[in-house]
Amino acid sequence: MSSYITLSTLYQVLKRKDLTRGQRHEELERIMREQYKKDRRRPITLKGQAIITVLAGLILQGDGIIFGLRGSVISSGISTLYGIAVLALALCLCIYLCARRKNELPDELSKELMLKASSYAAYAEIGLMFLLAIIVNAVGGISGNSSFVISGHQISGVVLFLAGFYAVVKSSIYIWLDRPACDDEEE
Repeated sequence: MSSYITLSTLYQVLKRKDLTRGQRHEELERIMREQYKKDRRRPITLKGQAIITVLAGLILQGDGIIFGLRGSVISSGISTLYGIAVLALALCLCIYLCARRKNELPDELSKELMLKASSYAAYAEIGLMFLLAIIVNAVGGISGNSSFVISGHQISGVVLFLAGFYAVVKSSIYIWLDRPACDDEEE
């Protein structure tokens, strides 16, 4: 039998009625820390995870741009080749992360910084969607045609681009917030 905790053990912790939500959360964190200590793989730091997320987000953004321009600017064959290359790269990243490294567990400060980065990224994404709406409105006004056709692959391209944008902004802000504090005395 392996030294890892099974899903049934975790389920038993979660369904205990005598524990409050906070106590269940603490118990699950304790179990995760025990699992982390037992795992012999080398850890990948939270900053390393954020850098890999930035790279994956950039790949998603590129994929979104290719899907958005497919058929009108870029030929269908090139976008298919690019999609296969993106899939292979994403698969390699997943295999590298899951099989070779263990994820470092976040401490309280890291959780706080990630929540702050998530909220900033949400504001940035809302701003980008507002900007895209203005651009679409302006294009419709300039062309004199207030209605135009948007195809499914263009919508999927925008969705992929927005998902990549959120991942890049969130991880970039986390990396920026997690930088070491600079003392004025040393300068």
